[in-house]
Amino acid sequence: MAASSVSLKVQNLLAFGNIVIRDGIGPEAIAPRLGWGERKAIMQDGEPDLFAALQWKYSMAPTLQGRDAELQSILDWADDGNNTISVRLLSGGGGSGKTRLAAEAAKHLRDRGWVAGFVPRNAKAGQAFETSLRKFLLIFDYPEERMDVVKDLFDSICDISDSLVDFPIRILLVSRREWADWADLLRELGPRAGRQELSVLRDLPRDDAQKLFDETARNFAELTGKAVPDPGTGGQWLEAPANRVPLITMAGAVHHVLSGDSGFGLGASGVLQALADTEFDRARRVSADLGLGDLTLPRLLALAALTQDGLTDEQCEALGDAQAASRHGQDLIDRLKNSPWRKRTAAHEEFHLTRPEPDRMAATFLGKVLLDDASSHLPDWLAIVAGPQESAFGDVISRVGYDLLGMPPQWFTRFEDHLSRMLDRHPELITAFLEFACQEGTVFSAGFSAAVLRRVLKLNGLSQEIRAASLNNLANDLSKLGQREQALEAAKEAVALRRELADARPEVFTPDLAASLGTLALRLSELGQRKQALEAAREAVALIIPALQQHPMAFQHNAKIMMGNYVRLCEELEQDPDPDLLAPALQIIKQLTGPDS
Repeated sequence: MAASSVSLKVQNLLAFGNIVIRDGIGPEAIAPRLGWGERKAIMQDGEPDLFAALQWKYSMAPTLQGRDAELQSILDWADDGNNTISVRLLSGGGGSGKTRLAAEAAKHLRDRGWVAGFVPRNAKAGQAFETSLRKFLLIFDYPEERMDVVKDLFDSICDISDSLVDFPIRILLVSRREWADWADLLRELGPRAGRQELSVLRDLPRDDAQKLFDETARNFAELTGKAVPDPGTGGQWLEAPANRVPLITMAGAVHHVLSGDSGFGLGASGVLQALADTEFDRARRVSADLGLGDLTLPRLLALAALTQDGLTDEQCEALGDAQAASRHGQDLIDRLKNSPWRKRTAAHEEFHLTRPEPDRMAATFLGKVLLDDASSHLPDWLAIVAGPQESAFGDVISRVGYDLLGMPPQWFTRFEDHLSRMLDRHPELITAFLEFACQEGTVFSAGFSAAVLRRVLKLNGLSQEIRAASLNNLANDLSKLGQREQALEAAKEAVALRRELADARPEVFTPDLAASLGTLALRLSELGQRKQALEAAREAVALIIPALQQHPMAFQHNAKIMMGNYVRLCEELEQDPDPDLLAPALQIIKQLTGPDS
């Protein structure tokens, strides 16, 4: 991890995944990044970029309000004096200030001599980081959208003994998902990952929200030449907890400066929609001035919100050919070069049309531009954006779907509808999304996952193994969508197929049968069929125990879940769990994790 080497090219590196060394030369190492910018960069041709105004890196509100305890918890964990590798989770909803808090922690640690910052969005497996043999903090923002990179990193550090680590190495995951969603992956790291989040960010206390509102309003007014509001403005508006989420508080302050005394009748979603309208108008004017018509730039920017890094020139050209733009080919690119949104950042070697952020504001903009009056070409545009992302696009859908919550309900409905149409028009993409559909997703991506799986199940030549797995995952997705009867039917069919597979090759497929029985138990329980659910749960436990005995590390988590479901169902039916059934598994798990597990 930090060992010296004969070749200076591979010295002092932290790498995730396998790195390739040829002729004594290793990969080019980069340093973790902190992307602070200058506040004046918010102004574009005399107008404020409202997306930039709400981003932490431009310091519209430089004082970190109401997060002292959370900041201290990160600093205490990082600088605990131990030369170890440690991974922790910082979670919170969109706009809660997670990234800002992590950046502030990195800034403090840099002042103490650490190497600290964010993993670039375009980092791939095999990326190497220069540690300078100093204390080291690496921050993953939105790790759920880069699971391949995160898993490579975890696989790498699992094999490294702390006795070989010469300085503290800290890895902070900054995610919307809470501990329960990360538990499977983090448990593989054992004590290195702790047992809960460092912090879960919520809305700010009332007084801290007021300070944030006042500081944002003052700085934005001074930047734009508007009247500076009196301190304490918006006090009643801030009584609502939803308006004390840091992003919404800042958005409210910006909107108040732009609109004068109006705006306090709007809730959190209303404020974001008002600012999105302003940005929509600005993008239209710029687009028209560049000879692109008034919808080209708004459409491209809205579609960029569905990417991880922004739109490439190649994607822009493809979107032009698909009638998202009024120009085509190099003519389109040449005109985009003169827009303020086409940039080459430190994370990219090529120019991109930037992904708009913050994400809640970007989703609102997407809804205004693409979903209020959806084009019949939207499924084709989505295919151009989604195709290259493959399974990672499912996590983008989760993010955008979550951010559309609380907005006009037809937006999310239309979004899901056009994603389904995308699959119908471009069936070649179905298998590209299969990996995502076979993973545990969120309620916001369940509709898309179910749409993928339904189409997979119609493919010719599908093996019984993949069909069974697809049905099992479809049952879970349908349950999230509230379609419980259909979920039960899918679960029953999955069990039937996997029972046939297990009869033919028990050593290979019995654990899969146990998993499907566990799914069936949950689906039966949801419909009140608890006796049948208990029978399925009991069989699942009985079947998983031989696999647990042979491969305890691989199956301990699944076994815990199955036993937990069995015990819960026993309690609901006022029955005592069978101690003889549970004893072998409990003994193995206690040996692995200790008596308190």
